[in-house]
Amino acid sequence: MAHINLEVCRPLHEKERDLLVWLANNLTTSVPAPLKEVPNLEVASTCKCGCASIDFSLEGNPISVKNGMTVIADYLYKSKSNSQMGCFLFMADGHLAGIEVWSVDGAETPSELPDPSELYSYEQAPR
Repeated sequence: MAHINLEVCRPLHEKERDLLVWLANNLTTSVPAPLKEVPNLEVASTCKCGCASIDFSLEGNPISVKNGMTVIADYLYKSKSNSQMGCFLFMADGHLAGIEVWSVDGAETPSELPDPSELYSYEQAPR
């Protein structure tokens, strides 16, 4: 990730796990998600900028993105104040590596992860 992360080393919260499972089951690429990893994933770090992005560890080992990352599920959503946000699930080194949230319009920092029901595809985005 381009940002500096804060190490937290904790289990996924229910909302994080629900979003992860939804994204992993609603891929926007042909790269298969290793769903068998989900029960063994934890949050390794959070973003220092204050956004709700999280990076994963698998059985206590942080997933390295130094060899690059692959976005496998990429969606949009609106914040509570109606700002356009993006949310994607990414893999690195063949493992589920994290969930990134970002501001499309730059109006605010996404401080909470979206609920899966709030996500929509780029094709469904209002024009």
